[in-house]
Amino acid sequence: MFRSIGRHTIAQHVIRVSFFVIIFYLFYNISLIGTKGAASLLLIITILSFSIFWLPLRNIVKYRVRAPALVLIIFLSWIVIRLTLDIADLSVISALLLGSSGGIILFYIIGVIFSIYYQYLYQRGPGNSYNYINYFGFIIALATLFIILGSRIRGDIFLLTEISGDYQRPGNFLSIYFIIFSYLFALIHTTLIAKKGSAIWIGINIATYVITFVASILLSQLIQSNSATAVILGIGLITIILSTLKALPHCNTINNYPHFKSKYLYKHVVKIIVVSVVLISILLIFLSNYTNFSIFDLNLFSFGDMKISSLSSRQALYQKYGTAQMAHAPFWGDYNVSRIVVGTAGHYIHSLFPNVISKLGIIGLMLVIALLLISIIENSRSKFSSQQPMHTIQTTILRLLNIYFLLYIYFVANLTADLSWSILWFTTGIASRGFSIDIDNRKQAAHG
Repeated sequence: MFRSIGRHTIAQHVIRVSFFVIIFYLFYNISLIGTKGAASLLLIITILSFSIFWLPLRNIVKYRVRAPALVLIIFLSWIVIRLTLDIADLSVISALLLGSSGGIILFYIIGVIFSIYYQYLYQRGPGNSYNYINYFGFIIALATLFIILGSRIRGDIFLLTEISGDYQRPGNFLSIYFIIFSYLFALIHTTLIAKKGSAIWIGINIATYVITFVASILLSQLIQSNSATAVILGIGLITIILSTLKALPHCNTINNYPHFKSKYLYKHVVKIIVVSVVLISILLIFLSNYTNFSIFDLNLFSFGDMKISSLSSRQALYQKYGTAQMAHAPFWGDYNVSRIVVGTAGHYIHSLFPNVISKLGIIGLMLVIALLLISIIENSRSKFSSQQPMHTIQTTILRLLNIYFLLYIYFVANLTADLSWSILWFTTGIASRGFSIDIDNRKQAAHG
């Protein structure tokens, strides 16, 4: 029976189901804000199923392990060495690498799965119905989240009840959810552009994304996650800016894209930002005049105190303990640095590069920077696997999104996050091109 159905047909269904299961996992855990979350076993089974059915298809799918993945392996090896020498606690090691809140390997693998899935979608050709099914599935799920959480909105401020400080994990999952949605929007938008779709459908697609973008920002504030707000705001603007570039030329690398090195890109960025500010200002004026809503009553501004507490608290922590923690073992690092220098494990630096220096030393910092730079180089220099105009347009946009998503997430990580930030490793998995696939469509048809 397995042979009659075809291994590739089974693998297609597995990757589609994997997509929906992981999305459900994110959605379900966001809806459970205020609790410890659930369904981790389902996530593990999904990843194993993906590996069992997709990795053996070497005769149809050509896999390539690229430089970013190799650098990450070296970086993970250094983390394991430091944890073994400094802590020697298996539970701590497994939590950092495989934990469902911030496991580096776990969220990197999830990112890789979505990277392979999107490569699979655009190599399958234009007009893939699953793009649209997934797209509207995202929108329905987000609307459902508002319905589920709507009964928990407080009457005095724009915030949910009974959060109890457990907002970081749902906030991270919402950010990952929106990053996945942004890639899907880019695939559909570039499909419409390449097929010379009507301006009405292109406009509807952009309007739908913008509405989802604003709704996601409001939801991030509703669950008290300023980090998610920052991620969604930046990812949304980057997606809109890059997806609305002029029709792309026939080129075989990002470096051959003329607008990438011209003034047009920067003028386009300024135009989109100005238009966004104007539209948001109009929306806020409307809301303030006809409702009791005020932007300064959001969690972002400490509910009227006019300060971004999440940034100010991290800045105070860095000013008080940052220099001492980085100076403790600057070359090798020490995972016990917070306990040794401050006396408690909780007062570590919430800024990626200083945090890496304090825990993994200069060696760890060099590996993190190398991972970022090599990922950008891999996206900008690698030749496209297809020279069809449809694939060229989509690949160009996706590579640009990869580069700017990585840069922005690393920027945010250096403002607010440490080494265990799940969004950082998910983005690295989906955007670094550590793994790539080429599908032989002729062999694919022959195998069902």
